[in-house]
Amino acid sequence: MKPISPELLALLATRQFFAADLFTLTLQSGVSLYYCGGDADIVANGITFSAGGQTGPYWDRTDNKAKCHWKVGVDVDSLVIDVIPGSATILGVPFLTAIRNGVFDGAEFTLDKVFMPTYGDTSRGFVRYFVGRVAQIDAGRSVATFNINSHLELLDVQMPRNLYQPGCVNNLGDASCGVDIASFSAAGTVAAGSSVAMVLGAIAGTHQAGYFDLGTITFTSGVLNGQSFTVKQCTYGSPSTISLMGFSIAAPAAGDTFTIFAGCNKNCDLPISVQGIMTAGQNNLVLVNGSNGGAVQIGATITGYGVPAGTTVTSWEPGSGTIGGYSTTGNLYVSNNFTASSSNGASYISHPYVCTSTGVMNGCSKFANLANYRGFPYVPLPSTAS
Repeated sequence: MKPISPELLALLATRQFFAADLFTLTLQSGVSLYYCGGDADIVANGITFSAGGQTGPYWDRTDNKAKCHWKVGVDVDSLVIDVIPGSATILGVPFLTAIRNGVFDGAEFTLDKVFMPTYGDTSRGFVRYFVGRVAQIDAGRSVATFNINSHLELLDVQMPRNLYQPGCVNNLGDASCGVDIASFSAAGTVAAGSSVAMVLGAIAGTHQAGYFDLGTITFTSGVLNGQSFTVKQCTYGSPSTISLMGFSIAAPAAGDTFTIFAGCNKNCDLPISVQGIMTAGQNNLVLVNGSNGGAVQIGATITGYGVPAGTTVTSWEPGSGTIGGYSTTGNLYVSNNFTASSSNGASYISHPYVCTSTGVMNGCSKFANLANYRGFPYVPLPSTAS
């Protein structure tokens, strides 16, 4: 049973009324689209539902009406409906192009049926027929068939929810991860020559190689304003090259602005490259071997995830004994970013000295988030796990 108002029930009892379907789609970007299957536009609840006019799109073909399938139990209900795109555009690109570029993927879909004593009079209310999400779209040259699944589809998840595996099960920036991803971002401006698969542009600041790989780019102006895309790889230069994981719905124009966010490879083992002398995930510093034969260089340059390019060694808190004029005997505490280098052919060895810097040298180095990492690669076998 579907609830309806007494006024609508009385109208249905007269057996003389107009009926039309109202379609509401809410894209993942938050944009809402409103269409109707009637002969002319309909205004309901202050919203205009377009019938297509001279451009389209035209929803629900007369010779192939929408088909709803309701099932008993927890099986997923479904709806199949045809759309003739016409010359309509979505976000400035042709309707069929928007479909193929994934604009409707995962969009929320609502089908309401409105009954009217005269066409356009929606005061009697409407009946909600179907609510779900866009699952699959079969797009031909002139017709697109939308397949909608009910929200029961969300119950189709693997249990147990969390599995032990090498990759972290958190999503970067979610509540479980805890990283404030906005603080790991940079502004940028699009340069000429960009395409739907590659963005050329200038990125503010200086960042380590790979810092934005597997991250996200969100456009803040232009034809792609508000749209976000996954970054496959970012190569710095003049201009920098941002390769997308897939394609955008349109090529950005020179001068458009964007914000690019750092990415995470899910293994929480991003090695700090301090001239090759840091062992990721351990509180060990690798110093120069030899009796006062190596030099710990104050003022040398270091690199690595989470460390701004060009950062230099500034201070030490040594124990007793010296090497190159600085103490090394006992526990050596590093109070700032550091580097060490070979001198007189001396080799590198590891000592269990404690690193007390800001955490960028201990596991999950880009985000300093080892405490929330949930995917350690060394997990006991099920038979021995406690």
